[in-house]
Amino acid sequence: MPRTITEKELSRSIREVDFGFVESGHRTLQEVYESVQNEFPNLCNADFLCIDCCSNGGNSPEWKHVVRSLLSSLKKKEFSRVQKIENNIGFWFFAEIIEL
Repeated sequence: MPRTITEKELSRSIREVDFGFVESGHRTLQEVYESVQNEFPNLCNADFLCIDCCSNGGNSPEWKHVVRSLLSSLKKKEFSRVQKIENNIGFWFFAEIIEL
């Protein structure tokens, strides 16, 4: 079964703000999940699992897969505030948002 409208909406909402709701600085993946859950509680469906969506999926909620996918894609985007910390699995850096 493909991702539901809920996961697609979560992806769109996070991408639109470039994880702007995550506090600047070094963050663990768990902290990112907590920030997403706090910001979009109605879009974090714990009952729809990766295994329900992907042939090789696990038992974690699909919304967490959405978050990881977005982190991976946004770290490659120029001017994104998302940056991966090299050689530190599970750690991310979020640049400060500067208003022009």
